[in-house]
Amino acid sequence: MGLAVGARRERLGIEVVVDPLGLARDSLMMDLQLAFWPSIEACEITAGWRHESEVLGAGYRHDELAVLGANVVVRHTSSLRLKFGAELAVSLVRHGGGLRRDVLPMRAADVGRGAEIVFHLRYDFTGRL
Repeated sequence: MGLAVGARRERLGIEVVVDPLGLARDSLMMDLQLAFWPSIEACEITAGWRHESEVLGAGYRHDELAVLGANVVVRHTSSLRLKFGAELAVSLVRHGGGLRRDVLPMRAADVGRGAEIVFHLRYDFTGRL
C-alpha cells in the first residue's frame, strides 16, 4: 500500500510515493517516479527510483532500486485517485547494516537475483498544473 503526492500536467507527472505501513515495521520505502498517462484517466506507466531501508544487524540496510510499473485507475476525482498496479523493481546497490556493499552488475544473467515484481494499491493525491 502506498500514498503518493505529485503534480501533473496533461499526460506527464511526477510523484513521491511512501509506504505508511513502514512506520509500524521500522522500515522505509520511498519512490520518486515519473508518470505518463497513455489515456488521460484510465491508466499510467511509471518509471523511477526507490529507496528502501530496514533495521538489520548493526544499523539500517539500504537498497536502491530502479522501478518500472503500470497502474490502472480504479476510482478518481479531480485530484484523488485509487490505483492498482504492478512494478518491476531491480536492486542496483545495497549498503549499510554492517554488511558488505552489494552492487548489481548490469548483466542480464545477474538481474534476477536483485529483481522483484510488486503488486500494490495506491492512494494518489495529484494536483494539476
